[in-house]
Amino acid sequence: MDGEQSEIDVLLREPKPSPFERWFASRTGDTQFLLVLLTLILPLTIIGVLFALLSNYPEPQGFWIWFGLHIRPLVGWSLFLLTLGATVWLQIRFRDSSFGSAFFSLLSGVLILAVPIVWSQVSLPTQPVTSGNAIAYLDELRSRAAAFALLLTGIVPWITLFLKWLGLDLLSSIVNLVTDKRKK
Repeated sequence: MDGEQSEIDVLLREPKPSPFERWFASRTGDTQFLLVLLTLILPLTIIGVLFALLSNYPEPQGFWIWFGLHIRPLVGWSLFLLTLGATVWLQIRFRDSSFGSAFFSLLSGVLILAVPIVWSQVSLPTQPVTSGNAIAYLDELRSRAAAFALLLTGIVPWITLFLKWLGLDLLSSIVNLVTDKRKK
């Protein structure tokens, strides 16, 4: 090692700020503090309220009756908006990748339609939901969700093995696509 010299050139660049970072930096210190405080307090408040409601189920009955009467449209529209938002995000994130763009376009197009339709069929009440039986309907939905979770837990590994047997190793392709995108 006496005659050998090693040299490493390091080029440092300042990262380009995102639009959100530029917007946040343009705010005053007090506004930034309030925004940070709001992003901490709002989710913690929502989590606290949800915990209180779920741990005291079926009390307060007025809330759970209202929720039982309106759960189908609330969850259906939420699922639609969630899959629509995920579709837009995936399209933006993988717009440079031909496989990612094509795969996620197909998948999200199917999911935007299928998820709310599946929910509307799975959540069909056995009898019309009234304020007198809304809590019983929520109990019925809970038992259906538990059965569906068990079914899904049993089926997903078999579907994965079947797709791998067909030569469609989608899971590793998706993982590689996401990790390659993060490295860039």
